[in-house]
Amino acid sequence: MEVLNFKNQANLDIKEISQIFKEYLKLQEKSKNTIKSYLQDLKTFYQWWTEINKFDHFRPAMIHKQDIIDYKEYLQEELNYSPSTINRKVASLKVFFRMCVGKDYIKNNPAKDINFLDQQENSPKSLTEEQKRSLLEVINRECNSRDRAIMAILMTGGLRVGELISLNCLDFKEKSGILLVKGKGNKYRRVPIPQGTVNALRNYLATRLDNQEAMFLSNRNQRIAYDTLRSNIDKLFKEAKIEDATIHTLRHTAARDMIEKHNINDVAKILGHSAVTTTQIYLEPRDEDLKKVTDSLDYF
Repeated sequence: MEVLNFKNQANLDIKEISQIFKEYLKLQEKSKNTIKSYLQDLKTFYQWWTEINKFDHFRPAMIHKQDIIDYKEYLQEELNYSPSTINRKVASLKVFFRMCVGKDYIKNNPAKDINFLDQQENSPKSLTEEQKRSLLEVINRECNSRDRAIMAILMTGGLRVGELISLNCLDFKEKSGILLVKGKGNKYRRVPIPQGTVNALRNYLATRLDNQEAMFLSNRNQRIAYDTLRSNIDKLFKEAKIEDATIHTLRHTAARDMIEKHNINDVAKILGHSAVTTTQIYLEPRDEDLKKVTDSLDYF
């Protein structure tokens, strides 16, 4: 019987991948409960990654460090998991990819340098006012009409990355300033966008001479891919000298800005949260907010 491995299989489904991992964990003399937890954690990651990248399989070589970072943020914001639960799931991935390196399936462990969350860290990172100003300066200076529209939607509408990628041209209702956004469970919600974002989107769509239904296209005239979007936005962060920010930071920033000024129930509806408790994570004070409190007592 042929032994399964990632070199002689073009495409592996989760059952095949889990079997390889399970045998490895048994050799490591892990307990049954530990093996069960590790396999479930791997399955959760597999389902998230294949869904967001529109694949029905993955091979370890397809996974990069940024994927693990994005996954951590998904667990924190979308699933509202505690730091301890997130850390356990990250630990499982570290073990899985360490196995892959040991078996020579991949050269480097993409999870190796991923930091664990502080046990008290619950609030997703968002941009400061100064960082937002720097980023907007770069956008105004560097972005073409497509990327300007993308950034406007992410920064003012608070869409998830997958939701933005899935947008079609007909989802834009220009007169009412509404985007029809397909969220979790293929349910649509109406997301109002400010006039500046409406203008940016209208200007971009006016440049389109094709009949493609996708709202945002790549240079190859196909629906823009997650990796392309992430790479473009990372370049903007770098140009703006913003460190430790990811594509998801834009949604976190929009959410925090909204919730500081408006009713939490309205914000939850815009963000596509089924429960207000998920939105409440943005009420958690950031370190810089707490520092302002103690700075007011700087007597010495």
